[in-house]
Amino acid sequence: PWDALTKLQSLHTLYLDRNKLTGSIPNSIGQLNTLKNLDLSGNKLSSTLPNALGNLLALVDLRLSDNDFTGEFPLEVADLTSLATLLASGNSIGGNLPNAVGTQLTNLIVVRLHDNELFGSLPYFASPKLEELHLDDNAFDSNIVMPKSTLLREMYLGKNLLRGTIPANIASLSPRLELLDLSFNELSGVIPTASLSQLTKAKDIRLNDNKDLSGDVDGVCDALPDIGANMRVDLSRVTCKCCNCC
Repeated sequence: PWDALTKLQSLHTLYLDRNKLTGSIPNSIGQLNTLKNLDLSGNKLSSTLPNALGNLLALVDLRLSDNDFTGEFPLEVADLTSLATLLASGNSIGGNLPNAVGTQLTNLIVVRLHDNELFGSLPYFASPKLEELHLDDNAFDSNIVMPKSTLLREMYLGKNLLRGTIPANIASLSPRLELLDLSFNELSGVIPTASLSQLTKAKDIRLNDNKDLSGDVDGVCDALPDIGANMRVDLSRVTCKCCNCC
């Protein structure tokens, strides 16, 4: 079937999601250089992601989630400079996430690479358009690297091995944050209460189960009266009058 598809030289959209496709993505997919939308999610595809994905220079939307992909994330994906949506969660992709994926893909709006086996440093995402960043449930072990975008609404970095402190200027860097998950990491230091209190759109802040986060976040409770139970900290080390967890 792949050989037949690669003959469709004017193909713009290919949706094959939620089928029972098996095997690997062949390098011949790189011949579909007019493709803008590719969705192969929810199948049983396996093996490594082909470097030929980097030939799909018109691609805007790439969805590979919920398969059985392994190996490392191909550096060539960083050549897809029109890419706005990058979804590859729920696989077994490992290795370092190339920093070029963050620095060169400056049109990214949604990145969901959670539930993989990625490790090393968080890349710096330079897209000024980024709204969703989901890198949770991996093994990143660097300090937190805040994206460039001031449009960021969701940042899920929980269930990694992140260390260091929470950036004191997190609110000025990401003033529109609604969902912030830094739980289950190795973070330490004092929680920047003054900055978190300025996240006026926040609906869910998870800081629980870290190495040694401490402080008093009652100011967050006062500034964000609706956050209530959705403010999660380790109550053994953190004072929080609106938290009931953890």
